[in-house]
Amino acid sequence: DALLQDQSRDGYSRQYGADFKVSREVGQLDGGPIGVAFGAEVRREESQLPFYTGLGDYIGLSLTKYEGKHTIYAAYTEGLFPVTKRIELSAALRYDHYSDAGGQATPKVGAKFKVLDTLALRGTYAEGFRAPSAAENGPTSIAAFGGATVNDPARCAQAGPALAASNCNGVAPTFVQTGNP
Repeated sequence: DALLQDQSRDGYSRQYGADFKVSREVGQLDGGPIGVAFGAEVRREESQLPFYTGLGDYIGLSLTKYEGKHTIYAAYTEGLFPVTKRIELSAALRYDHYSDAGGQATPKVGAKFKVLDTLALRGTYAEGFRAPSAAENGPTSIAAFGGATVNDPARCAQAGPALAASNCNGVAPTFVQTGNP
């Protein structure tokens, strides 16, 4: 409280969204019914966090400021295929499109083999996709950190034994990171 007693900032983060899903059985294999699912969604995300206002003694402060917004559209489909009572295959495909970062399709395929009634082996291949957040992608975003610590032996050698422990080990370097549009 002593460092930030006269500081304040008001920010916000909002998400709006809607999704639609449908699934059903579309046929029969030896192992059981074939299941399929389809879905779509739309989301709007926006956030803003300004710098602190007022005066203050910023010692070791992590300083952040960001604002951004984007709209996300997604569609997916999935199928489950029980080939036999012991073999089951699955497949899925999802496509996400971010208004500020583009789109990406991500597939998934899987198989399950029931060796015994009480033992099953599963295998899956899947890809993932993570678009940058509005703060990571915004040209007005900035972050300064000083939390990670490092030991600096070159600096310690020059400082001498009296200052080495306090000035060279556990140093918290500060760096600035900005959004990348």
